[in-house]
Amino acid sequence: METDIPLPNIFVQHVNTGQRTKLWEIWNEKKVVLCFLRQLGCRFCQQRLKQLNSIKEKLDKCDPPVDLVAISMGTMDQGKEVLKLTNFKGHLYVDT
Repeated sequence: METDIPLPNIFVQHVNTGQRTKLWEIWNEKKVVLCFLRQLGCRFCQQRLKQLNSIKEKLDKCDPPVDLVAISMGTMDQGKEVLKLTNFKGHLYVDT
């Protein structure tokens, strides 16, 4: 993606892989459905992750496939716990 506007180097960390990524790189070369969550301990945010699972299969069938991404404040441990609770099938990143 080329832009005349400088993009900030805000990093997020993938909960499953531990890889740190610049926020804007998540959607730089592919289409994504992106959901920002308030915080991982929020029950409404956990419900949202469960609801997002319902569209994952449709996103995978798109040509090209569309990634499902959620980003929240929190720790890696909190992220792993939320993945267990919600069975979220997309990519979860934390902004630690």
